[in-house]
Amino acid sequence: MQHQSLDLASYIAALPPTIKFDVFSSPWTTQALFRALSPLSKQYILRLLYVDDGVYQDSMRLWVVPGAESQHRNAVNQLEVLSVLAPGSRPGTVVLHPAFKACLRSALSGRGLGLDVLSRQLVLSAASMQHIMSQASKRWQVRQQRSACRRGGWGSASWQQQRHN
Repeated sequence: MQHQSLDLASYIAALPPTIKFDVFSSPWTTQALFRALSPLSKQYILRLLYVDDGVYQDSMRLWVVPGAESQHRNAVNQLEVLSVLAPGSRPGTVVLHPAFKACLRSALSGRGLGLDVLSRQLVLSAASMQHIMSQASKRWQVRQQRSACRRGGWGSASWQQQRHN
């Protein structure tokens, strides 16, 4: 049996459309996929993120600087294979997948439970600097006392009494 390793983008590209909708509805997966894309693919997503009617493919070609046509084709192909970029309602237009778009918009605006929002909440709920310094000082004192006890500076009864104070 041969083990195959797939990256996130390859895995998502292989999923059926109904499953992709569920996957694109997760802020964690949406952000992970966004981070795994090429820089140009990310740029296209950000340009299309707040465009509701879609963009004509001819207009997208105007975004390309001379000599970068192959990078443009690769970025568009990457987004199409993943179904992040889909045909729009008007002929010749493209739009972002609706679930991906909604989830990424929410995550980037801070309204959704995205990775960045969660990490901010963890930082805000963390101990204050004063509490951390107090705990560090107590631990330092305990280490110093244990060290003195091992060197024979304190008797065991004295050590027990100090430790309980």
